[in-house]
Amino acid sequence: MLPGAGARGFYAITDPFLRFWFRFVAPYESRLQSRAAARLHRGETVLPALEHFVSRDAFEEVCQRWALEHVPQAVEVGRWWGSKRTCTPDGLRTRRYEADVAVADADGRFVALGSCK
Repeated sequence: MLPGAGARGFYAITDPFLRFWFRFVAPYESRLQSRAAARLHRGETVLPALEHFVSRDAFEEVCQRWALEHVPQAVEVGRWWGSKRTCTPDGLRTRRYEADVAVADADGRFVALGSCK
């Protein structure tokens, strides 16, 4: 388990078909009752978001695989997110952080964090 993993879990569907289904089909089943409605849904919802949907997940996966092969201490790789509270003149503020690639060593310590661009 990556460092910082707590009670709240994050699950990712890795199967491309199921990811597509739960992103573009399941939430819109009521809109997909006829062929005309399905065509409209494809044009308004699926096609405008499809390139981003496919490329983001695929590119992050490629980056994670690269890190696992090229970071010498790498034992586990995944994503990481968290927050840090800091004291400012305006009071306490919480800042959220996220890494697309988080590499952990055998002791569970971060050895690399990265963002996929």
